[in-house]
Amino acid sequence: MSNQRGSTALMVIIIVLLLIIIGGGAYYLFMKKDTTSDASKTSATPSETTTSEETTGNTNTNTVSNQKSAQLINVLDGQGTGTAVHKTVNGKYVLTITTQNLPKSESGKQYVGWIEKKIPFSQIKVGALDKEKDGVFAVEFTSDTDYSLWRFVYVTIENEKDSVTAPTGPKVLDGNWL
Repeated sequence: MSNQRGSTALMVIIIVLLLIIIGGGAYYLFMKKDTTSDASKTSATPSETTTSEETTGNTNTNTVSNQKSAQLINVLDGQGTGTAVHKTVNGKYVLTITTQNLPKSESGKQYVGWIEKKIPFSQIKVGALDKEKDGVFAVEFTSDTDYSLWRFVYVTIENEKDSVTAPTGPKVLDGNWL
């Protein structure tokens, strides 16, 4: 009887360990791959680059790596598109969001860029997009923290006076990095 209890306890421990290993493997695969089911809405074209840049008079060598682009598709009214490019420059995370053919935002409203991860869920405001010319808005976000595994990027319309830390307005553009 005591021998049977010992083998039952050992079997339970083995099953629990297997479940932990399987769960950890599933989490790892989920974080490495895009899980968005609607691939027709958004797409990404990843590429890696290393470049050296020269500035006037001074030679600056910038190491650029892990560069990936994502197409931003209009999910609100069909007006406008965009591109989000994230990369690592000299050890810093750099994200640039640029739009084309977006209508001017209503008075008191602004376009705001966001990045998001699903597990554990978190969102970061990358900033308000500045108008460069008709239909073209852009923002560049730089951080010492590496957000390259955050797969989702989008633009919302927010009130200018609100200092929101989570999106409250409707999504205008949506994309992801595969």
